[in-house]
Formats: sequence, C-alpha cells, structure tokens
Amino acid sequence: MCGIAGFLEWATADRSAEARARPRLGQMLRAVEHRGPDDWGMAFFGLPADCRDGERGHVRRQESQAARLALGHRRLSILDLSPLGRQPMATADGLATITFNGEIYNYIELREELARAGAAFHTGTDTEVLLEAYRRWGIGMLGRLDGMFAFALWDARRGKLLCARDPFGIKPFYYGRDGQRFAFASEPRAVLAGLGTSGHIDVPHLAEFLVLGFTDHNDETFYREVSQLPGGHWLEVDATSGVSGPHPFWRPPDDATLDGEDPAASVREEIELAVRRQLRADVPVGSCLSGGLDSGSIVATIGRLLGERAADFTTFTIASGFEHDHDEVDRARAMAKWAGVRWVRVEPDLENLCTDLEQLARAQGEPFWSLSIYAHYKVMQCARRHGMTVMLDGQGGDEVFIGYRRVAIRVIEEHLKCGRIGSALHEWRRLRRNAATPMALAVLGNVYMRSPRLVRLYKGWHMKPLVDHDWIQQVRPQTAEQYYGCRGIRDLQLNELKRDPLPTLLRYEDRNSMAFGLEARVPMLSVKLVDLSLSLPWHWKVRDGWTKYVLRDAMRGRLPEEVLWHRHKHGFEVPQKLWVERARPQLAAWLSELPRDCPVDGAAILDHIDAGRGGDSNLWRCLSLALWMRSEGVRV
Repeated sequence: MCGIAGFLEWATADRSAEARARPRLGQMLRAVEHRGPDDWGMAFFGLPADCRDGERGHVRRQESQAARLALGHRRLSILDLSPLGRQPMATADGLATITFNGEIYNYIELREELARAGAAFHTGTDTEVLLEAYRRWGIGMLGRLDGMFAFALWDARRGKLLCARDPFGIKPFYYGRDGQRFAFASEPRAVLAGLGTSGHIDVPHLAEFLVLGFTDHNDETFYREVSQLPGGHWLEVDATSGVSGPHPFWRPPDDATLDGEDPAASVREEIELAVRRQLRADVPVGSCLSGGLDSGSIVATIGRLLGERAADFTTFTIASGFEHDHDEVDRARAMAKWAGVRWVRVEPDLENLCTDLEQLARAQGEPFWSLSIYAHYKVMQCARRHGMTVMLDGQGGDEVFIGYRRVAIRVIEEHLKCGRIGSALHEWRRLRRNAATPMALAVLGNVYMRSPRLVRLYKGWHMKPLVDHDWIQQVRPQTAEQYYGCRGIRDLQLNELKRDPLPTLLRYEDRNSMAFGLEARVPMLSVKLVDLSLSLPWHWKVRDGWTKYVLRDAMRGRLPEEVLWHRHKHGFEVPQKLWVERARPQLAAWLSELPRDCPVDGAAILDHIDAGRGGDSNLWRCLSLALWMRSEGVRV
C-alpha cells in the first residue's frame, strides 16, 4: 500500500506554470507522505524538472509530445523490498509508466501466465506484473485482477492516462480538474495541492452527512473541487479531449444463478484462497480479531494454513470498556487460542484522548461517523508498534453475506409475498430468538426504512437543535430515495456494498491504517467470494433466524461454537458517551474556535453533552465536523 499523486496539464493550459511542476508534485506527495514512509519517486513527461534525486528518492524525466504529465509515488514496501520495486515504474521500452497503490493478490499466477506468453520480468513486484498485463491485455486486464488497487498508468503510445480503482473501492482514488490541469491522488488534500486551492465545502454533501449519516454514497466528497472514482470503474484522460468516463469494469452477477448442493463448501474454498493469497508479503503480517464471525473466520483459516507457524502470527483485539466488551474480548481470546495464534489486547489510553482525537481528525482528513473509528485507530497504532506492516481485517462480511438485521428482516416479506405464511412466522420466531433488540422495534424500523421522505423529515427534525436549519434543507430528496427506497433483499444488499455503509467503512480503514504506514487487507472482499455470495439465493444467507447462514455453515468445525452460533450481534460498540464527557473541556475550547459560517451550534453541542447525550451519533457527527474544520482549515 502506498500513496499516489500526479497531474496532467491540459493542452490549452498556461505554459508559464511549467517551471513549478516539481514543487507542485512535491507538495502533493508531502500530503500523502504518511502512506509511504520507505521511499518516493517522481516521473515527468514533457515538463521541465530538476532531475536530481533526493534522500531515498528518485526523479526521472522523459520527453513527450503527447502531454505534460507528472506522476508521483510514496512507497510502503511490501513485495520486493529492493530499489527494483521503486515507482513510478516503467516498461523496458518506456511506453507505459504506472504509479500504483494496493496489492494484486494473484500476481504470481498472472506472472506465470504472462511469462509463458513471452514476458520477461526483472523484479519480484506485482507492479511489474500490472504493467505487463496491460501490455498484453489492455484495459481487459482489469477483469483478471484479484486485488485491491488504485493506479494511474500513462500509455505513451496512445497519449492517454488510464486511471482505475478495484471493484469495491478498497483503495482510494480521488481526482479534480480546473482550467489548467487534471489532478489525482490517494487523498483529497493532495488533489487540492495539485489544483492549487485550499478547497471549499460541498454543502449538500456535508448536509447529508450531518442529517442522514451518508458520506461515500456517490462520487462526491466533502470538497466541491474533488471527486472520487467509484469502485469497479476506470477513466481515461488526455490533454486535448479531457476526461472520458468513469466506465464500469465490474458488475454484480445475476441473482440466484447458483443454488448447488453445497455452496458452503464453495464459500469455504474461496475464503481459503483469499486468505492464502493475502498472506503473501515480504514483511510481517498480522490480523484484527474481534469476537465475531468475520474476523474469526479469517483467523481460523490462517491457523489452518500456517499450522505450527501460527504460533508466530499475531492478532489484535480492542478492549474499549463498553458494557458488551468483556464478552467480545473473551470470545476473541478463545478464538485466538482455538486457532493457535498469538493474541494482543489493545486498550485505549484515555489520558491522551484529546491529543489522539486531534491526530485522528488529521489522519481521517474528513468527518467520520462515530468514535468506533478511534478504537480501530488504536488497534492500528498498536499493530505498528508490534512490528506489523500488513494487517488482515474482517471488513465486508456483513455486506457480502447479509449480516445486518435490517436486511434479514426482509426475508419475512419475501415469504409473505409468496404466500408462505408458515415460513414467515417461522423466520419471525427464529429472528426474535437471535435478536439483541425486540422484533417489534425491528419491524417498525423496517417500515421507517422504506419511507425515504419520512426518514428525511424525521432525521432533519432530530438534528434541528444542533444544525442550522438552512443546512438541513440542503439534503437532496434523491439521496434518501436511493438508499431508503430499496425494496428487495438484493437491492438493499447491493446498496450496502456500493453506497452505504461499506464504502465509508473502507475509507475509515484505509485512513486509519495508512496513518501508521500499515497496509490493511480485507479477504471477505475477494471478487470471487463476493460474486459467489451474490449468485446465491437469499435463503442461503438468512435461514432459521440466522444471518450469514452460508458463512456459518462453511465454518462448521473450524470455529468455536460460541463464536459460530453467537446469537446477539451488537456491532462494534464503544463507550462514546464516557469518552466525550471525558474530553468535554477540550471540546469546549475547540468549539469556541469555530468560524461563524460553521453549520453546527457549539453551545447546543455542549448542552447535549451536559444532559447525558454524549453517546448520540448525531452529536458526534457535529463534533467530527468541528474537528475537521479546525484540523483542515476548511471554510464554507
């Protein structure tokens, strides 16, 4: 995992700015320096640039009539730690050059296939495999990749810059354009540096975060000047005709096309393949471990694959102090013992809470949902202190296998629509048995979630004490409709994969891990595994009151029973109320510094904390906005 950045000057752009090409790219790379602490590189095409190498870095320049282009890279060394793995990397003939962030997990298999076709390799990197794959298959290579990736590849023969992002957006790709250039990077602040602006808030997008809690539900960001390339898409840029795209290269398979006798065996095989490939690294690898099914399945698979070597593999569990926490920690400890791996308990140091919150705001670079992000941040910090460079995590399991009850309860509707009243009653009773909250509330919640206008009005009313009324009115009706208007189980599952919550959770994961120079990998989002799950009828994913049924079935005998059949899903909860109350004096000082155009009411926020409502997610979104504006110096 690394940081990428670059820009392409339009053919009509003012040439007087060319002399600043290297300083401009240098500023962009400094904005993503934390993502790649090991090395840096620059490549310039058709631009004047001082080509002296810096400390641990390298610069090269190439003549070009097709474009004035700069590519930059910050390296976190994972495969082939030698200087041969430096980026931007070019083919031997110089006709293709790439800056790439991520990992291609099947690079060994692709390398062997390309070598049989005559390709010659000079490094042990997946980056070189990407370049050769493009030479061989062109844009069609994207469908052959098993991995997480965001890259920009300059095709000198065609005079075009190809930009692409993995199917689920695990790796970030941001871009922006103005009258002078197209700029791209791994994080928004680097794009802003490339465009030479401090950025302006996208008011409707921010309003939808404050009121609805949405952040990555479309290609927008919190900055008007910056967009994100959707997962599973590519675009092309050339200096004359501009941007073409985004174009999709991954689409979900048709529903219910696979209903074999033993889909659990297929799921088990795909998990094993994903974990085996994602353990490939030339640096230490560890894993997050909660007491839940997803990370437990990954760690159990690691234990089986490593055998006796599992004793040297380290897992990390957060102990946040929440009321359900001791059960979760006990299950995680039991899971680690079962798998035969080393286990580390992580406890946040609340003495440094306010300092940590400042650093977290800077690391995230954008507002975030809740303080559960802080707990994950502390896990990544601890993992780095224990010498890890790569961390596996269970992110994506709920979205891939239907782990959220708001989706599972739709099963009752499906039975009723087909006249299966007995089956509907059976699922009702079983879901009620396994639920952490009363089923009546779940049904009311389902009715509520089916009414976009009601959701928008209710959430807007709920935010009135904290947020300026004019901002609440900026929420666009179509945003609520796109999510809350979903009818069937499959539509809702796809929405969770492509709109909310998965894209947002992946962004949090990326920023937290990269803050400490860590690469986070998510085996549950292997493309083959996701395609397999989406091809299964819903009754394989929700059955007898159990969510993620096919995953539980696949892991029979491979997980402790208390993990495999744990009934009450609480999610990743933290004692947010306690933490907010502890930080109140410093929060008050920060809120007093808010600019006048900030849409949240600092005094009302403090009143809510004093009234014992510090655990309210609505309140935290307002606090997160305040932290972001203070950290980034953003203005409306």
